[in-house]
Amino acid sequence: MSARPPRWAAWLLRHLRLRGDDDILLGDFEEEFHYLRQQYGEAYARRWYVRHVLVSLPGFIDQMTRWSLHMFKNYLLVAARAFRKHPLYATINVLGLALALACSLTILLFVTEEHSFDTFHVNADRLYRLERIAMNDAPSSFTDGPTGPTMAADFAQIQAASRLSKGAHLLRHGERQAYGDAVAYADTTFLQMFSFEVLQGDRTTMLSDPNSIVLTASLVDKYFDGENPVGQTMVMDNAKELVVTGVIADVPPNSHYTFDALAPFSLLIQSNSWLEHFGGVGTQTYVLLAPGAQPSDLTADFAHFAEANPVWTQSFYLRPLTDIHLHSDVYEVTPQGDMATVRLFSAIALFILLLACINYVNLSTARSAQRMKEVGLRKVLGADRVQLLFQFLSESILLTAAALVLALVLVALALPGLNSVLGRALSVAPLVSGSGLLFLGGGVLLIGAAAGIYPALHLARFLPAQVLKQTIRRPGHTSRLRQSLVVLQFAVSTTLIVATLVVGQQLQFMQQQDLGFDSEQVLSLPLRDGALLNEMGEVLKARLLSDPQVIHATVTNSGVDAPISSGPVAASQFGEREESSPVHGYVFADPEFQPTVGLDVIAGESLWPKREGRLDTDVLISKQAVTTLGWRTPEEAIGQTLSATISDGLLTVVGVVDDFHTASLHRSVRPMIIFGKAVPRDGKLMLRLAPGSAQHAIARFERVWTEVVPEWPFEYEFLDDALQQRYAQDQHEAALYRGFAALALFIACLGLFGLAAFMADQRTKEIGVRKVLGATVYQIILLLSREFAVLVCVAIVLATPVAYTLMSRWLEGFAYQTDISWTVFGVAAVIAFAIAGVAVSYHALQAARQNPVRSLRAE
Repeated sequence: MSARPPRWAAWLLRHLRLRGDDDILLGDFEEEFHYLRQQYGEAYARRWYVRHVLVSLPGFIDQMTRWSLHMFKNYLLVAARAFRKHPLYATINVLGLALALACSLTILLFVTEEHSFDTFHVNADRLYRLERIAMNDAPSSFTDGPTGPTMAADFAQIQAASRLSKGAHLLRHGERQAYGDAVAYADTTFLQMFSFEVLQGDRTTMLSDPNSIVLTASLVDKYFDGENPVGQTMVMDNAKELVVTGVIADVPPNSHYTFDALAPFSLLIQSNSWLEHFGGVGTQTYVLLAPGAQPSDLTADFAHFAEANPVWTQSFYLRPLTDIHLHSDVYEVTPQGDMATVRLFSAIALFILLLACINYVNLSTARSAQRMKEVGLRKVLGADRVQLLFQFLSESILLTAAALVLALVLVALALPGLNSVLGRALSVAPLVSGSGLLFLGGGVLLIGAAAGIYPALHLARFLPAQVLKQTIRRPGHTSRLRQSLVVLQFAVSTTLIVATLVVGQQLQFMQQQDLGFDSEQVLSLPLRDGALLNEMGEVLKARLLSDPQVIHATVTNSGVDAPISSGPVAASQFGEREESSPVHGYVFADPEFQPTVGLDVIAGESLWPKREGRLDTDVLISKQAVTTLGWRTPEEAIGQTLSATISDGLLTVVGVVDDFHTASLHRSVRPMIIFGKAVPRDGKLMLRLAPGSAQHAIARFERVWTEVVPEWPFEYEFLDDALQQRYAQDQHEAALYRGFAALALFIACLGLFGLAAFMADQRTKEIGVRKVLGATVYQIILLLSREFAVLVCVAIVLATPVAYTLMSRWLEGFAYQTDISWTVFGVAAVIAFAIAGVAVSYHALQAARQNPVRSLRAE
């Protein structure tokens, strides 16, 4: 068996030889190789061969580079001429791709930000939040006060722990004061665990003093007007003087936990001593694991800890810090994101890009007959199939690049409005950075190649002889491909229309659902401090009840928009263990709560009016609580006693109210216990107003407020406005659904518009003959529209089961949901037909009105 040169070298030399590089190839290398092998041995011959190839390689690379640049320049010129020659098709493709890219880039910015939450912390991979499973199998992110410090002291795998609790407070410095700044209470280890940027002060000691406070940069600008705040005093809630010990940068927008100031956790304990004991669940605990430690290493320790402290807790587990924003399934202090929404919007971006690519494929293959002669002439002049592929792909890439430039402009214009809707701070800066431009460049190549590969292969395979003799037959599979792609376009568009309609119906259903109380004409005045509620709450209530427009008033710690807390409750007669009993929501309020918010008493009596002999242990329960506590009817519950961890003694049921929703309809109604007394912490004064001019009444209320508590700012909120905030995120998503559906429809219409123009042009002679034979304008329009109408029908049939399945799954996220009516699909079909009709009818009408003599003469 004769030896041969290395395969890679032989391939390279053959390629050079095909290029005709005589300066590089001097003689027949194959024959030279065999001669040297016979004379000097095979090892010497192979070394010589490889060395000769390597010496020739730089010249080959230089020549190929010059050739590639020349060819690329030529391809760009040809592509530019093609765009100028057919501006309609170029405009449709560029506009469609630009809109699709703008949508995709906007979603990319949103998705990137969603995945970036909390990744800015240096130790993000070792930071976790301690969560627990309560005795009723309910997960919670709130733990007992001593849990974090105890675990940090006892478990070697936990390097540090910090508790967090947040509240809104009135802050004052000098004459400047404002309410609503969020103060987070944290342990001294907090700033050592988390990488918030420290601008002034020592992060290891700035939370050591119980009477200290750390401000963010925005609060410094708000209260100190350029002065150095460190060492100065701020007053919290008109009672506590705190010394500023440090300044940190504003919390980044991609942090799951936000605050305006930090205060020592020991300050919170001074007024909430129950946080020092197990059973006082009201704080979130974060831990920093030691290097190399894993959450699984703590499984056994957590089990022993839960057994040793069996108060409300069944087990503990750790949630990675970077998973909280998108994967949390517990109540969060700050609204978080949703991974399902991220996946949905990502899919929508891909679908819209697909629609734009379909437009390009459809229009390119439709125009293939017009470019047959060009392909034939290029092949006769020596162009091979690879060169033609490069030419047509370069046209697609150039078009995509032009669309990208326009898309970036559209994104920059759209982001301010989108940020106001979503409450975000998205920016185009990541897209125009170094890595962003590299990503966009790769995206242009990928999308351009994906959209142009089939048209390029289709055009490059024409045989020159058949093209120039005009004997080539138009393949039927391209027409079938275009029809299939049009069906796919409108199937996607119809699915988005159905999704938009169902989302709108669900939002309307939730807003019109009977919540179990009357939210109209109910005004809420915040009592921001426990001392204010206890000392002046009843005084304010008595003064405001004297106003003729106030029907009822109640002092409460929570309300119907959210219960203050929850815990296990048991019917004492059944002898159940408190820890394993069902969890009920607690509402603490004075006896006038029920008539103020309009709860319906269905059994027993209300706590109001308060009569002689009424005890503070008398409670109302909801209809759902009757079931969870084991009674068969509301009447059976009257007079029965309950035991709860929140109360030292037994509670007596004096009445049952109808169920009322304290959360959005995403969740099932909760069983509730209504206590007839507020507890010493912040709350609100709720007023039921008589019909009339509320603004005049509010002005009177403000005067009374200023007289009674002049040191506190007057604030108010209508209950129905507060309830609307439950569905703010759903409404934002619905607006985005509508926008995406409209965009998808517009892109699909652009494709139909171009295809209709092409079909009208190709059938000019047929239309002229038909008009000469007596066809009317209506018949011509019907002729040209019939094919597209059939395709839209097929798309609707295919989209219906897909849309129904997708939206049924989406509705599963709501405990109370609307039915998907078949009317939705009918409306979606009408919209799809109307849009398609508008896109096609223009060109059909133009063709039908054309003079047949001119059409036949042109032929």
